[in-house]
Amino acid sequence: MRTFLSLTAALFLSILCGLNGYAGVRDTNHQINEISVVGERFRNFNTGHFYTTIDTLAVKMQPSANLSELLSQLSLLQVNTYGAGSSGISARGTGDKRTPVIWNGFNIQSIVSAGCDVAQLPGYFFEDMKVQMGGSSALFGSGAAGGMLFLNNKLPFNLKPHFEINTSTGSFGTFASGAKATFGNSFYSGSLKAFYQTADNDFPYKATYVATSGNKLIDTTQTNARAKTYGIMLNNIFRINESQQIKLNGWYNDNDKNIAPTLSDVAKKKTTDANQHDKFATGSVEWSYQSNKFSLWARSGLFYNSLDYQKPSASTSSFSKATWSVNEVEGTVALGDVKLNAGLNETMEFCKANSFTGSKERYRSAIFTSVTHNIPQIQLKYSLSGRGEIINGNTIPLTYSTGIEKLFFNSLAIKGNIAKNYRVPTFNDLYYKSATQYGNPDLKPETGMNYEAGAEYSKTLGSTSFSLGMNGFYSDMKDWMNWVQLENKDYTVQNIDKAKIKGIESYASAGYSVGKFNIRLNGMFTRMDAKDSRTGKFLSNVPKNKTVSSINLKYKQSVLMYQHTWVGQRYSNTTNTQSVGAYSIGNLTFSQSVFVGGTINFGLYNMWNKNYMVIQNYSMPGRNFRLGFTLLY
Repeated sequence: MRTFLSLTAALFLSILCGLNGYAGVRDTNHQINEISVVGERFRNFNTGHFYTTIDTLAVKMQPSANLSELLSQLSLLQVNTYGAGSSGISARGTGDKRTPVIWNGFNIQSIVSAGCDVAQLPGYFFEDMKVQMGGSSALFGSGAAGGMLFLNNKLPFNLKPHFEINTSTGSFGTFASGAKATFGNSFYSGSLKAFYQTADNDFPYKATYVATSGNKLIDTTQTNARAKTYGIMLNNIFRINESQQIKLNGWYNDNDKNIAPTLSDVAKKKTTDANQHDKFATGSVEWSYQSNKFSLWARSGLFYNSLDYQKPSASTSSFSKATWSVNEVEGTVALGDVKLNAGLNETMEFCKANSFTGSKERYRSAIFTSVTHNIPQIQLKYSLSGRGEIINGNTIPLTYSTGIEKLFFNSLAIKGNIAKNYRVPTFNDLYYKSATQYGNPDLKPETGMNYEAGAEYSKTLGSTSFSLGMNGFYSDMKDWMNWVQLENKDYTVQNIDKAKIKGIESYASAGYSVGKFNIRLNGMFTRMDAKDSRTGKFLSNVPKNKTVSSINLKYKQSVLMYQHTWVGQRYSNTTNTQSVGAYSIGNLTFSQSVFVGGTINFGLYNMWNKNYMVIQNYSMPGRNFRLGFTLLY
């Protein structure tokens, strides 16, 4: 561990010193804005994709909501929720392992399992949240095959001191509290955020347990589901001069939850006393230099993640501790209407778990480059990107992407993208070992092609604005890693599956304003056909259809929003012999400013009191409410 930290620090300092020497050669004076590497790649080189921005108003109206709740309501991502307190995201049916979560340019997926539990992440921690549909491994590395969730912290300079505190209480023993402070001047900008949330999750439910011996109705109350989460985040930006700045970010998250019983556990009257304690900590630093024609970045992040699972009744104990560092340098050169980007990435990963034989480590080196050409005379932009990676001396096949966008009449945009993507095995895929299950150190990386094309139209006519878009996509994934049963009844991981996923995505939005009254309608729809081409069966837990819609009404300081989600039926096993029923959920939220600096927030969730499951055997809560208060200084 000490050697690891020393290597990380030495690498970053050497990069920083070398670039700082170059930065001393001043170009034309340039007022530096708040910039980031992920913003540069997303804005200038990630061409031709379909993406949405999470509505900041909806986040402000639900300050205690986690990302699982917000993404379910406001995006086309499928949020796979395992009862209360645990959720993963899936873009275009690819699963959470192929849908990275990118925080300020760093992938925060676990290197052990490749998952990221979005139920543990509070929405108000992030000033900007975007969802991209479609892969971009050439730009963002391993796992970026189905789509990505970008979480960014934005801090402009010359911030006035601002303090915010919110607290809420609700059904099933829910209590949440959070605080946020921002401050700064022309040379420094900073923010400090903290939150605490606890819930008993003792909701009543009625559900059907599907078993080989027949269906059984279960009418009971959820037990052993109490959860407690807290965290703190610190963001800082220091302006060195007109061309240089340094960012320092820190984040700690702690989640302690009991594992609620499945319907199978309840039906078989099994003892339910399992508990899981997750810890996540990270610190990052980024130096940047920007002139009119040339930009440089050097950045380094250190990450720690631990998991401790205990089930006393079964004498089961499982723990893992993972540490990894990401060190990166890249530069962009502007040559008229053409921009060139190139960089190097060094990632070191270390993991220890009681399911592994000894400690494991992995060293990854990558080189990436992009070019984009923006032709304003004909309103055309296209880009080309490539990435090569070496893992422990083994070369990963080159990945690439190319995209194009063309604007007609300043209103109609036609775009498309072709990308080759990949995912490397996790430590669990490679090294997990139990009495009947074991990983496979000879696994190959997954690879696949993604094709998409679409059109978007937007127009403003006086007080009315509207936009709509549609996108078609097709993905062909090979060497998909999955657990398979061997002849001796043991299980292992093999590059056995192939996935073919095709579908459409569409959205429509319209708004009207008059005086102090504003109304906005939003809707998104996706339809997918996702199959394992080896077996011809549909992929499990992938709905064919999903629709999200909302209506927002605002008058003076009052805001009312109704949001509705409909998710179609989906198969719950690989043989397609069992399925989970479609569900339709409505949520009503209201926000009212009661005096200067004070706001009351109220939310009524699953207001039609539907009995439903997102994942087979995990019941979801019925009608519930949350009442909160936000105070601003």
